[in-house]
Amino acid sequence: MARTPDYDDSILDTIRAKPCAACGHPPPSDPDHIRTRGAGGTNALYNLMPLCRQCHTIRHASGYNRLIELYPTLKNKLSKKGWEYDDSIKKWLFVKKKPLRPKEEAFCIEYAKSLNVKESALKAGYSQSNAIQRGHAVLRKAECKQRIAELREGSMERTHITIDMVIAELWHIANADPKDAFDESGKLKNIHDMPEHLRKTIQSIESYEDYTEGVEVGQVQKIKFWDKTKALDMLAKHLGMYVELHLSKTVNVNVNEMSESPALQQLKEHFSSALDQMKTIKEVKPVQIKAKND
Repeated sequence: MARTPDYDDSILDTIRAKPCAACGHPPPSDPDHIRTRGAGGTNALYNLMPLCRQCHTIRHASGYNRLIELYPTLKNKLSKKGWEYDDSIKKWLFVKKKPLRPKEEAFCIEYAKSLNVKESALKAGYSQSNAIQRGHAVLRKAECKQRIAELREGSMERTHITIDMVIAELWHIANADPKDAFDESGKLKNIHDMPEHLRKTIQSIESYEDYTEGVEVGQVQKIKFWDKTKALDMLAKHLGMYVELHLSKTVNVNVNEMSESPALQQLKEHFSSALDQMKTIKEVKPVQIKAKND
C-alpha cells in the first residue's frame, strides 16, 4: 500500500534550501529522515534533516552518531528538533515537547527579538518588581532555550540573514579605526574614498561653515561612528559568551568553543587577554600601609 506523505513541496523545498546540518556544505541538501521510514519515521518537519550528499551517505552507512563524531554541533541541532539519544537501546528518540505557559511563550518571543531580559519579561506580563528574576528563571529552562533558538533560527530564515552576517557587521563597528577616515594631512576623506568596511561603521557626518566676525574662515566636519562598546556587548550576547566580570568571583569562559572565523579568532584573543589581566589582578595581594604616630 502506497504511503501518503504528510508534507507538501514547500516543506521539502525548505529542507533542500538549507545548508548541510553536519558539515555546513551550501545547499541544495537532501532531506534525510532522522527516524527512517522503514522504522516507522514520518515525513513531518521535525523528522527531516538537511544533509549534503556525502554526509547523507555516511549517515545511512554508519548512523547519526558517526556524523556527530565528525561534526559535534550536529548533536545540538538534533536536540533542538526534540531528539535525544537513548544509550540503553542505542536509538535516537523523539521526546514530545512540554508546552510552554503563555507567559513563558510570550517571553521567548520577545527575548528572541531583543535579547533583553527585563524588557522581555515586562512585555510578557511579569511584574516590575520581579521581572529580571522571572526572566532569568525562564531562560534557565531547557524547553525555553530551545524555543528561543527556534524563533531566532526562523527569523533568520525569513529575512535571509545569517549569524555570520550579523557578526561581521558588528565586528566592523567594534574594530573600526578612525584614522582610516583621514588622509595623510589630517583632512577628512571624501565618503567615496573611505574603505567600505569603515563606511559601514559611520553613523553620521556633519559639515558646516565656520565664521569669525561674519567672515567665513573655513569648514568644520564632524564624523560620528556607531557605538563600539555596544557593538562588543551585542557580539558577546549573540555568541553566548556574555558574562559579568566580578573580581571577587572565578571567571570561567571557554573561548575554545567559539567558531574559527578570523573575526571570532580576534575576539577570542581579546577575551583571553582580558581574562589573563583579571587573573593577574586577583593574584596581587593588597599591601597594608600603617602610618606612624608622631
